Amino acid sequence: MVVHVFLLEDFRLLMHNYLENSTYGGTCIPPGGLPIADAQLFGKYVYLLMSLFGSQEDATMDQIYGGDYEDSVFRASLFGQNLLHLCKLPQHTAIVRLWRCRPRQCTLQWMEDLCALFGEVTAMILWLALLWWLQLWWAAMNSPKPLCYLDKFQLLYERVERKWDPAELDVNGHTWSHSFSSSFFGTAIPPVLPPRGPDSFRHGLSDGVQTPLAKRQRLELPPAGPPPGPPRPEHTVPFTAKKPLFKSLLPVEAGQSVYEAVLMKKLVRGDSPLLLNPQGMLKHPICFRAAFEGSCLCNNGTGICQSRGFAKSKGVGRDCLHVDLADPRWHAPAYAEANWAPVVKFVKLYQEKGVLGPSDWFKALTPSAQWAP
Repeated sequence: MVVHVFLLEDFRLLMHNYLENSTYGGTCIPPGGLPIADAQLFGKYVYLLMSLFGSQEDATMDQIYGGDYEDSVFRASLFGQNLLHLCKLPQHTAIVRLWRCRPRQCTLQWMEDLCALFGEVTAMILWLALLWWLQLWWAAMNSPKPLCYLDKFQLLYERVERKWDPAELDVNGHTWSHSFSSSFFGTAIPPVLPPRGPDSFRHGLSDGVQTPLAKRQRLELPPAGPPPGPPRPEHTVPFTAKKPLFKSLLPVEAGQSVYEAVLMKKLVRGDSPLLLNPQGMLKHPICFRAAFEGSCLCNNGTGICQSRGFAKSKGVGRDCLHVDLADPRWHAPAYAEANWAPVVKFVKLYQEKGVLGPSDWFKALTPSAQWAP
């Protein structure tokens, strides 16, 4: 097991070196980027390596080249399914078109996403390997660390899947091309990178230093207009649910909102129930600010927001979903009643405690829940 752990760590470091050299003008990546055929082959190799690590089975390279290799044990795991989806991205028709238009940018972003996923899994595996070496399995069984690692990995994968969603890709548009200007490592990747000069070692990043004349000329330019693409919605636009999900079972004081009476007093503890979006593709926590009566000040242009308070109480920022039951997208048959099961379970738990309950509109959408009067 330890040998496989270090093999995975070496491969992850190799990918990091690949990114570092390509980001700062190295020669590990072709000037035009990774061709789509090489990217498809590289994705197969990555999945083969992780499959061997997960199940310790063997497979010839001829099998992986031909696409006949399939490890059912590895594919059954959460990481195996997610990694297979990410490795097959260069084979998708929409992504192939985008890759051919921007091979260098797509290569760097795809490699960074693979490195980020490897980083979360490697951290958990190295921690388990250390406990195995110290013979402290009781600590692993009683520790919440594995669940924390899995939660972080799931959140990271949802962000990666949303970014590489073929339905959101537009080769001629600007939305997707601007979305990866900042990577998971927090460093910007310019579309065109100048070659490294012979004296770059002595002077550091001397190529990027501006002279006073260049800076003065830049300041004299007219102010730049809005960025291309659709305008971004304002963060201060209030969102008001005409038909909210919940109602408060607690008395609300004068000048106090339902959200403050229920959640700010920490009467609701635990994680927010995950709900499928109307497209049925991704799961989001519910924005509790918009789940009761009253307005919610957050970004509602895309139906999600960075909800503070409840979702941030565990130290993890998440994209939260606005739910207005007046929207026909939440009604059957467009939205199945079975999708409300996590929310029904959550409401019944706190209905027994006398904290919150379902609204009349939510009861109408979930008749099989058999709500208590």
